[in-house]
Amino acid sequence: MKTISKYTRLFLAILLFNIANQIFAQDNENDFQSRYDFNLQWKPIKKLKINFSPELRLDENFSVSKYLLETKVSYKIVKHFYIGGDYRFIINPRDEKDTELAQRFGLSFTYKNKIKEFTPEFRLAYTNYSDDIYDKEKVNFLRYKLSLEYDIPKNKFTPSIAAELYHQIDEGQLYKMRYKVQVDYKLFKHNFISAYYKLDYYLHEYKNKHIFGISYKLKL
Repeated sequence: MKTISKYTRLFLAILLFNIANQIFAQDNENDFQSRYDFNLQWKPIKKLKINFSPELRLDENFSVSKYLLETKVSYKIVKHFYIGGDYRFIINPRDEKDTELAQRFGLSFTYKNKIKEFTPEFRLAYTNYSDDIYDKEKVNFLRYKLSLEYDIPKNKFTPSIAAELYHQIDEGQLYKMRYKVQVDYKLFKHNFISAYYKLDYYLHEYKNKHIFGISYKLKL
């Protein structure tokens, strides 16, 4: 337990240091966005989980940036290991152009292991779309995500932290880092609300994206 706590503090310290360093870096352009979604989770059988999630995204002027509809499927193949797939439909309304419609497909492989109150997780994912790149010939990504969740004993709050690296396959280069801090709160049985902050740090541009979000989850 002491070893887990030690690595948790180290992971958190590195994460916060990187976030602070990138936020306050000089000459960086900073974009802001807010997101709001409803997440419906259904487990028809023991090892299968299905998520359906509509989402609204607003820009820094609180104008609609995008509408999304996403479905995710996750299946536990053996202990601690999961495979998953997702489909996302994106509607991007634009003032002076036609509304843009896009689709994203994804596949993932996840390792998750609950150790007392801690749940470390590693996910390797492939996606064929990025919100930031509109050249359809250059949108294939591998994404490497490491996260840690802490289930506070006898408490309705569950904080988590994560770091994710985007690898742009077509260009053969690392594209951006995403850092995330989130807190989940159990309202009552099967109902949860989450607040989170994400920082997208672009590795080849002087730009950061700050994302603030609220999510409501219902588990059936």
